[in-house]
Amino acid sequence: MYPDDLRARGKVDWSLNFHHRNIRDASGMVAPKIRKDLDVSELVQESAKRKFTLGLKTLDEFQLARGRFIAADHLTIADLSAYGEIGQLQPQFTNLFDFESFPNVQRWLADMENVRFHDEAHVVLSELGDISQEAPSMDTIRLANINSISVLANTVKMFSKALSE
Repeated sequence: MYPDDLRARGKVDWSLNFHHRNIRDASGMVAPKIRKDLDVSELVQESAKRKFTLGLKTLDEFQLARGRFIAADHLTIADLSAYGEIGQLQPQFTNLFDFESFPNVQRWLADMENVRFHDEAHVVLSELGDISQEAPSMDTIRLANINSISVLANTVKMFSKALSE
């Protein structure tokens, strides 16, 4: 997940920094929908979307045009970190961004869905569902979190048991 080779590690580090300065703005599209109490202005939301879109274009045309994953030919922490931001915007989750113009990102998103424990790690987003038109209620958010904790606890238990056998 984090290569021993210094050049490969440098690519991962660069990608993590790029993520922090660009892709992280995906949360600027989600937070105002879930946390209305934050009262995020339209201008700030538009800025976040614009910055995220430019970052996604870079991922699509450079990093993901060169290979299957962001920083290497295999899964790294750069992919996991970026997917946490980008993946949440997909139609099966919050449905807050149209990825049609980004074919390499679409391919990568599909590949990331095959990562072990993907579904278990994304129970909250699955249960929140499409929030593009209407914010989820606090009860929906609370129940999604409770269900997610239960699924993750069972997954950890199952995984721990498998390791001990």
